[in-house]
Amino acid sequence: MVRAELTDEEWELIEPFLPIGRFGPYLERLRQQFEGIVWRFRTGSPWRDMLTEHGAWQTVDHRFLQWRDACVFEQLMDGMITEAARRVQKKGRRGGRPVSHDAQLYRDRNSVERCINKIMAWRGLAGPFP
Repeated sequence: MVRAELTDEEWELIEPFLPIGRFGPYLERLRQQFEGIVWRFRTGSPWRDMLTEHGAWQTVDHRFLQWRDACVFEQLMDGMITEAARRVQKKGRRGGRPVSHDAQLYRDRNSVERCINKIMAWRGLAGPFP
């Protein structure tokens, strides 16, 4: 059994941004495949070395290519930035006191951003995330 790459809370933020096509991925395999992509770029391993818990490596690689071409990762980053802004606004309504730093939200957003940057760097893509 492999440890989960994402917590349930992180998954709740990410799931709405992942598309479900007419022919898949099946909803119950969506998280498994996304975690496979995260695992692949976190470890730096080749696709063929992917653990079977994430599904067939060919399927996960193909799903990554589909999502990359459909700009899913850019939409995910935009959504995470919007969510961060929403949470800051919510926390900022304290009678004029300065907005506090939400450490957990920063870690979640930072993890996703680092993963996307690794993917883009590995594929040689230019993007708005330095």
